[in-house]
Amino acid sequence: MAIGEAVSEGTFRLLGVPRFLLEGAARLNLLFSALFGYAPMLSPGKVRELVQPEWLCDNRAFTQDTGWRPRLNLTQGAQQLFTPQGR
Repeated sequence: MAIGEAVSEGTFRLLGVPRFLLEGAARLNLLFSALFGYAPMLSPGKVRELVQPEWLCDNRAFTQDTGWRPRLNLTQGAQQLFTPQGR
């Protein structure tokens, strides 16, 4: 939700998709990719990544050991990522 807030100029709605629907779509996409010869964007492995609850990390120990700090915060990085060049 933080990324949506960082790049949104207005309101947005979070849409929850049940895992079984994601898994079903991934299996179908894998089948179609084999039939039509394309690389699947959504696969069972990708679904496992998407539903992983542990996506957050704490970089304090890394910063303490290396002295490195990010130059951009989440809002700045997301806006740079999602803003078309030239704007």
